[in-house]
Amino acid sequence: MRAAHVFAVALTDLAILANVIAGEAPYCPQEHQIAVAAVVLNRVADPRFPDTVAGVVGQEGQYSERYLELMELPDGCLEAAQAALDGEHDVPSDVIYQAQFPQGFETWWISEVDTGWWRSTTYFCRG
Repeated sequence: MRAAHVFAVALTDLAILANVIAGEAPYCPQEHQIAVAAVVLNRVADPRFPDTVAGVVGQEGQYSERYLELMELPDGCLEAAQAALDGEHDVPSDVIYQAQFPQGFETWWISEVDTGWWRSTTYFCRG
């Protein structure tokens, strides 16, 4: 009997951020998508969170672990992730929360998305 081989692929920060966008904000405007990735990057820089993109995304109770695996990406996710990595956003460095409810100590931005078939409100909050 032949042994099965399992190969682990380490994704780049760009790929992981694109996966987070694909899972958290796939059909949102680019500004929203970039903000989602910026929150992850802000957490990397914050001493209360792990110091790598993979560590932040893989932290228990935060994001889906599937974001650390190869995923099919909707249009625009890779470009939004690259824009966040390039600092092409105005998300303050203390905005470390993004969810469908307010958290932290202040809401920086509320993004309301209505695609006609899907509606969502996302709060980007300072921590």
